[in-house]
Amino acid sequence: RPAITLRGRPAAARPPLPPAAAAPPAPPPAASEPADDETVVTSSSALAPKPAPRTPRAPRAIELPGGHIVPIHGTLLVGRGPRSSRVEGDDLPTLVALGDVSRDVSRAHVKIWTDGTRVQIEDLATPGGTAVIDADGVARLLVPDRAVEVREGASAELAGGARIRFVGDA
Repeated sequence: RPAITLRGRPAAARPPLPPAAAAPPAPPPAASEPADDETVVTSSSALAPKPAPRTPRAPRAIELPGGHIVPIHGTLLVGRGPRSSRVEGDDLPTLVALGDVSRDVSRAHVKIWTDGTRVQIEDLATPGGTAVIDADGVARLLVPDRAVEVREGASAELAGGARIRFVGDA
């Protein structure tokens, strides 16, 4: 058997143990020196609990291509020049014009809304489409008129390269 070294000293060879009925209980090892067959931990970080992975939160605002921040309250209608007649229902949306963007971006391109807990985005059946890229870089093309939930750190790329980022603070 090869020799094992703990703290710079060789481990002592042990004689075979007597049958269990005849063996007296072993005294606990001294606090300053571990027994030869114990594991020695030299770093308290090995015992520290691992932090839980950070769960992405619902965004509270969007950042437009020019850097302008728009808080997400209720419903936002985002595009080249959105109009409120594009959305049905009693609640009028906040109209967010992207400004100087490609004509590939529809007048009303996407609808973004929150219910207070989560944020969703929906492509409004635009010819150019919309892709959502999550915080990990995974992209998915939106199906027109079908909403998907977005988290902080995600972005939406509209036709023509216009990009909206979902951010935490307004």
